[in-house]
Amino acid sequence: MIYKNKILIDPLYWQYLYVPWPTYLDLNACSYECAYCWANLDGRRLELDLQAVQKQIRNLGGINEIGEGIAAHFLESGYPVSLSPTSDPFAPSNEQAFVFLRELFKEAEIPLVLETRGGRLAGAAIETMAPTHLSIPLTTDRAEIKNRFEPGSPGLEERLELAVAAKAKGHVVEIGLNPLVPAWWNDLPGLLARLRKLGFNRLLIQELNLSLRQRQWVKVADEEFLQYAMMSEKPDWRKIWQIRQQAEAMGFMLDPFYGSAYLGHGQPYFGEYFALGGKWFPTVQEFFWRLGQEAQHLGKPMVYSVDDFSHWAGLDLDFESPSFGNYLSGWNREFRRSGKGPTAYSFREVHAHLFDIFDARTPFWADETSIVTEQGVPVLDEEGSLLLAFDPFTLRKDKTELKEAARTRLGQPKAPAGRGVLG
Repeated sequence: MIYKNKILIDPLYWQYLYVPWPTYLDLNACSYECAYCWANLDGRRLELDLQAVQKQIRNLGGINEIGEGIAAHFLESGYPVSLSPTSDPFAPSNEQAFVFLRELFKEAEIPLVLETRGGRLAGAAIETMAPTHLSIPLTTDRAEIKNRFEPGSPGLEERLELAVAAKAKGHVVEIGLNPLVPAWWNDLPGLLARLRKLGFNRLLIQELNLSLRQRQWVKVADEEFLQYAMMSEKPDWRKIWQIRQQAEAMGFMLDPFYGSAYLGHGQPYFGEYFALGGKWFPTVQEFFWRLGQEAQHLGKPMVYSVDDFSHWAGLDLDFESPSFGNYLSGWNREFRRSGKGPTAYSFREVHAHLFDIFDARTPFWADETSIVTEQGVPVLDEEGSLLLAFDPFTLRKDKTELKEAARTRLGQPKAPAGRGVLG
């Protein structure tokens, strides 16, 4: 069955507070046909409607605006669009669409960020695009593995050439080891050393995971691969952990998303991208990094409220919508376990639910976070939401007494109009 998207540019709900771009556009089904790729494992074959997305862009701000208000707001405001997080923009199935969309977005002055394994048009594209963010995943240095599980995609050397060329043109490049399967590599430590020598310092590491529903669509008849992909705990988890430790010891910033892991690096995980300027979305990595800097300066844990974070994030919108509830969808299972079915009509309400870190491990849960108490009783803000504390000195305690902590000074807009200015 072939689906055509009705609303082609959507909020990136499931990555909220993890990546600094708020919307995404999926392209056609990916012809690279990687065995583990979710784009081809949902029982559908996406077909991009270029005329519809052109209409969506050109009608922004008009009475015939296409799309829900949240996505339209971010497009009108000039925030970047991720192209395409599930289907490679440079796969042969997407080449014509990419050429069309690049010109469309350039005309509308909407920046793009790219996730790609490369392809025939990739080199020329990065030559002509303004500096942006590229995520380039590397999966194997073994030809037989690539040919079996990624039959149509570029090999390791071609991806590395693209990464080097992109960095030379001023793009911010994130290297992915995703999915990371240690058995797919002959010399992973050698790759890490090579990456550092080439000047790359950020790694996105993700394990190989497939669901029972996705398994039925996998074309590769390899039972060992399928069994491995469906294990919640990988049998080689010690090797995966060792690779992470090796990477950290070599100076890579990794992607835990939580906590103060970046304090020793002098900038948050996306710091290089923020420095490009332009608009970007708040991330918990940046927020925790700034809290950690302030805590180290004062020598105390930092107390912060929902309103402190919302004010810092600078995402106040002049409308309400039940669609804000979609920003909570990634934690619905945990919220349901606590007997809650959260709804939200604004970012402030989204943040209030996410602050309830002991009902669900939300983006605000980390080894350094705890609830604030006074004589053991939780302290609430005026609207009944928990106050939280960030404490890089003492990890994983359930509460921080108010007298031990200081109120954060981050309650200022992070930059005019959400622009990426460090300071």
